[in-house]
Amino acid sequence: MSSHAVSSQAGSGDGRFVIHLPIVARDLRAAINVAVALARSLAFVPQLDIGETTVSGEDLQSVHHRVFCDRALPRSRRCGARHGHDGPCDSESGSG
Repeated sequence: MSSHAVSSQAGSGDGRFVIHLPIVARDLRAAINVAVALARSLAFVPQLDIGETTVSGEDLQSVHHRVFCDRALPRSRRCGARHGHDGPCDSESGSG
């Protein structure tokens, strides 16, 4: 996308914008590990929605693989365990 296109859309009114920050990994497992490390290290940023972290193949970006469970828990908490985890959900695992 050209900088002109970005500039013309950036002031287009209401709504939210999502930041896409491409990081390349050798395979899905490595991509998920990097995503977990980055998400947890940036947890102090209030705009970051860690529970919505996903990874996708470079040539198949329409297919997203969830990184965290993010299931709703009592007291407005979210499960911070990795997606597909065994055992009960836990808000203390990292993303909640």
